[in-house]
Amino acid sequence: MPQIWLTYDEMSEAFDIPRHVVRDTCAELGLARMRSSDGTTRARLSPGLMHQYLSTILAQHAGEPTGARHEQIALEMILKGQEPQRKADLALAA
Repeated sequence: MPQIWLTYDEMSEAFDIPRHVVRDTCAELGLARMRSSDGTTRARLSPGLMHQYLSTILAQHAGEPTGARHEQIALEMILKGQEPQRKADLALAA
C-alpha cells in the first residue's frame, strides 16, 4: 500500500485548516508521526485522508471540482504511477 507522509504545514495548506488543529488532530487520530533528519515532523495519512488529499490535488490541477467517478479514476492512475494532466485524460480512462 502506498504511503503519503506530509508535514503539518503541508496538511494545513491542503485541508485548509490551521496548523495547530492539524497537529492536535493527527495525535487524536493516532496517525503515525516521525521527525525527519531535517527536523520537520511528518504524519502518515490514513487511507481516507490520502484519498481526500489526492482528490484535492487533482481538483487543483484540473482547475475545477471533479465528480466521484473522475476522482476514483484519477486516484487509480496516480497510484499506478501515472499523473492525469487534464480532464480529457480522465474521460479517456472512463
